[in-house]
Amino acid sequence: MPTPISTAQRMTVGIMLSLVLWGIYLAIGATGVFVQSSMMDVRKSGIVMFCVALFLGLWGLVIRGALRNRPRFTESGRMEIAAAKPIAQSWNASGVISFTLAGLGIACWAVAIVTWKSVAPSTTTILGWFSALLVMGSTTAGIVALSDQSIRRGKWLGMIGLVTCIASLIAFVARMTP
Repeated sequence: MPTPISTAQRMTVGIMLSLVLWGIYLAIGATGVFVQSSMMDVRKSGIVMFCVALFLGLWGLVIRGALRNRPRFTESGRMEIAAAKPIAQSWNASGVISFTLAGLGIACWAVAIVTWKSVAPSTTTILGWFSALLVMGSTTAGIVALSDQSIRRGKWLGMIGLVTCIASLIAFVARMTP
């Protein structure tokens, strides 16, 4: 007999489907097809759909991790406690990922700044966007690391990722203001 779907699961699926529909709506509008045919660019809709898919994918991973770590109950109604992980596996993976992505984002941005006048502008633009993508990924992983309720080493790495994001935003605004 299949288990009934709870209200929370229905709401989650409904929100995800709504976000997909909203992303499709934005992707159609981003092409520019309704403005002028000369301004139409399908790549813009690809960027919108990629961002929606990335967000939903990260959200799905977080939900999957939460479902995997929730307590389970046996048929008699007793709670089943998961076996303790060895100390070698007790590092917060999200914190380590956040710290790594922040470091890579800073390095990529530093290369873009140093090579700004010596290489083609398109190269530094690509490096700048890649750096921004890495810092945004670091921020997402940092938030996941800090929201982990279990006691693990490396949560502070997630905090460093968040501080790096804030510092990069301040540096970006300071560099772009005339």
